[in-house]
Amino acid sequence: MKNRFIAGIALTLLFHQASAQQSDDEAALEIADSVVASTAKASAWNAQVETGVVHAGRSSFDSGTLAFDVLADYKVAPRFRIVFADRLDVSQGRPAADDSTVNTLKELYGSYAYSRDQIVDIGRINVRGGVALGYNPTDFFRAGSIRSVSSIDPESLRNNRLGSVMLRGQALSEYGSLTVLYSPKLANAPDTSPFAIDPGATNARDRWLLTLSPRLGTTSSFTLLLYGEKERSPTVGLNQTWVVGGSTVAYLEAAGGNGIALLDRALARPARATFHAQAAAGLRFTTQQKQSITLEYEYSGASLNRTQWDALSSGGAAAYMRYRQWVEYAQELPTKQALFIYGNWQDAGVAHLDISVMTRRDLADRSHLDWIEGRYRLHRADLILQAQRNAGDTRSTFGAQPHANVLTIKLLTYF
Repeated sequence: MKNRFIAGIALTLLFHQASAQQSDDEAALEIADSVVASTAKASAWNAQVETGVVHAGRSSFDSGTLAFDVLADYKVAPRFRIVFADRLDVSQGRPAADDSTVNTLKELYGSYAYSRDQIVDIGRINVRGGVALGYNPTDFFRAGSIRSVSSIDPESLRNNRLGSVMLRGQALSEYGSLTVLYSPKLANAPDTSPFAIDPGATNARDRWLLTLSPRLGTTSSFTLLLYGEKERSPTVGLNQTWVVGGSTVAYLEAAGGNGIALLDRALARPARATFHAQAAAGLRFTTQQKQSITLEYEYSGASLNRTQWDALSSGGAAAYMRYRQWVEYAQELPTKQALFIYGNWQDAGVAHLDISVMTRRDLADRSHLDWIEGRYRLHRADLILQAQRNAGDTRSTFGAQPHANVLTIKLLTYF
């Protein structure tokens, strides 16, 4: 088993000399994603091969990982393009029962441009909503979308997940943009088999979303969303950003509507729908030395307050585990309030070395997660070292994780 994994690393090292990385530095004060930016891309493809070793707990070797990630975006006609994105994760661990293979069909859709400002898409599309970094109340299609976790970095979680099958129309004008989409029910339950396209995870109910983004100028952005699903009242969402001074961006992401509390949904017990609000508010600071830090406060009215969380965590194991599994599946906060901090430093004292740090704090039980990544950018590959620490009581949000400390070494090769 270990020999096959080492051979995979050797193969990656051999091939990374034959490929080239395509990357552009992101603007330090980018304040909003463009809904239709992908329509301007030329035909292209790229692939990544990721090999790694994960050390957790007290064992000297826990698992080896190998992943293949591909993205293709081709114009097959002047007005028609096809987008395909897929990731295959393979892990080998101790004992052999820990071995797993999981394929994630992230996107597969066709896009037709009636004109430069009217586009229709159909297929599996990854709709990533929200302007916050750590928690996204308006990312309405995130529940059930993660089949395999390669990194707890928020950007990795948003990118390496299943899209939802949908029909989407987009329109642009000098006044802003409008997006309308419909995602139908295609299956009743998730499919955990390795190569399942898994429509039951993303299309288990009929859903729709209306998004309006008016043009407000260069120093702020605003998006209004209206989301609905079968047998549930619509939810209203908003995203707002402001440039504060020359190096700071403030943002607010919020959603509200009638629904069932998370504990009632997790335990499948009858309950009356009541109004719940979710929000994430933050500040993002940048410097001329390529440093940035994000401070974010997170709130979920559908989650448990401190008293409810203490009662659940000190009660029966069955209800506690079902609730934890449900909030992980839904990518929701287990308790009402949390704090998130994320920092990044490009060329951190050494050319091509990037350092990222992240901490999450549960404000109900005081448990926390701390994470740091060092990434050295080679010509055609990245050498990555990640360390994670989970701390808290044994049934707290982060203290209940299987391992208190996790160390990961990866080689990411670009083609």
